[in-house]
Amino acid sequence: MEDLAVDKIVKNGVGLVPPNKVYQMFEGLHSHLESVGIDDVKVDVIHKILGADPVELAKAYYKALTASVRKHFNGNGVIASMKHCNEFMFLGTEAISLGRVGNDFWCTDPSGDPNGTFWLQGCHMVHCAYNSLWMGNFIQPDWDMFQSTHPCAEFHAASRAISGGPIYISDSVGKHNFQLLKSIILPDGSILRCQHYALPTRDCLFEDPLHDGKTMLKIWNLNKVTLLAFFNMADFFAIRSGN
Repeated sequence: MEDLAVDKIVKNGVGLVPPNKVYQMFEGLHSHLESVGIDDVKVDVIHKILGADPVELAKAYYKALTASVRKHFNGNGVIASMKHCNEFMFLGTEAISLGRVGNDFWCTDPSGDPNGTFWLQGCHMVHCAYNSLWMGNFIQPDWDMFQSTHPCAEFHAASRAISGGPIYISDSVGKHNFQLLKSIILPDGSILRCQHYALPTRDCLFEDPLHDGKTMLKIWNLNKVTLLAFFNMADFFAIRSGN
């Protein structure tokens, strides 16, 4: 799959705030958001810090972002996205404690495959589960939002419930599956979060549940008891291959 963010940057270019002014940028953005009642933000495409001296540039940007988040969003009210890079792991986690561990939730395939509505969901779950093995040592894994009316919404809801991370949706206005949402969210809007972050079980660590046609994706987590979820990834791949 093509990287749409990179494609847009290559096609249209991207502006760069000088390192000595980047704090003013975050201060201007975040102070306004706080003033209108926003209490947390998402920072996307965080891995694309490019310049003549990317190391010093990254230091300046992360230092400014960290200071602004601490000032305006209760210390760590931010989700980091598209940040699978060394700079984030070393510099961004001083204040940011929640970050995306997989690819985006794609409701359809941006490349046009009509079956992408289905097989991309299997990719998403596998990426989040296995990436958490490493990234969970740095941050609380976030499995991304999903649409409650999507054909695979039940699979996403189950994986979010056991993920240990937040549960949030990207539904269109007025298009919600409240019956599904009520099954994973309490009446006051809170969730029954697990005590850990979800991981694949030991017996499928070196298997390929998305493609081998025989391995179940098994994810475990802890609450007062051990929780275990099973996902049949072969169904997703069968749709992709036309079987």
